[in-house]
Amino acid sequence: MLSVFRPVLLLSAIVCLSAMRARAQSNTESSHMVEVGNGVSLRVIEAGKPEARPVLVFIPGWSAGADIWRHQLETFAKTHRVIAFDPRSQGESTKTSSGNTPEIRAQDLHAFLERLGVRRPVLIGWSQGVQDVAAYVERYGTKELAGIVLVDAAISDGADGMAA
Repeated sequence: MLSVFRPVLLLSAIVCLSAMRARAQSNTESSHMVEVGNGVSLRVIEAGKPEARPVLVFIPGWSAGADIWRHQLETFAKTHRVIAFDPRSQGESTKTSSGNTPEIRAQDLHAFLERLGVRRPVLIGWSQGVQDVAAYVERYGTKELAGIVLVDAAISDGADGMAA
């Protein structure tokens, strides 16, 4: 049984260490907080060409935070405006005991895009971020999106689809 958990534990450690390393290398001058309502503020990292379209918005997995996307931000900032953020209860964003569902996180995403004036972005979700993107599309549709990229996650019915 231990042999089954070793690869999972090793992968988790690698992801956490990569995020910590990326965080240590990050340029905090490009990060700021954005209020999304109900007392929740999200830490946002912006880089790249402000007028370039489409804007690429990177949504991390659970507990990873915006810095997990550091290499992608550096690469795509050469040709695009790029944004990554710490979703609620992650990284430097407001910690909450409720609202940590894809549906509420989709509302947070919508609010911060509006506050930053982002129109027709490409949403790029990884792991839990995929469910957040799916919840966003379910609630707001795709009309205001230039595209979506879903990386490495299963799609579920969300919290309402889970049995206790």
